[in-house]
Amino acid sequence: MAQAIPPRKEETGDTDSRPLAWPIKIEADGREHTMSTLGHAAVFLTRRLPHLAAEAEWQRANAALMSALEDCTEGKRDIATRLIEHVCRTEKILVS
Repeated sequence: MAQAIPPRKEETGDTDSRPLAWPIKIEADGREHTMSTLGHAAVFLTRRLPHLAAEAEWQRANAALMSALEDCTEGKRDIATRLIEHVCRTEKILVS
């Protein structure tokens, strides 16, 4: 089972609204949704449980997202976006 995202330290900036490296389109609840910010990705990882992806993949994506939320460098956002996209592809919800 995926671990919950731990609470973050108080920050001066709004990191939740920082963009992912690129938007990720997914199919959920019979509709297409777009994850475009770190906040959207955090909601996705906390509200959805892994079905096809290994728990370790889910945890790596979660850890990368937490790292990107703490330090919003382009490189960390890129890694988080790649890992989240990989989880979505494995879960078969990624829209091409």
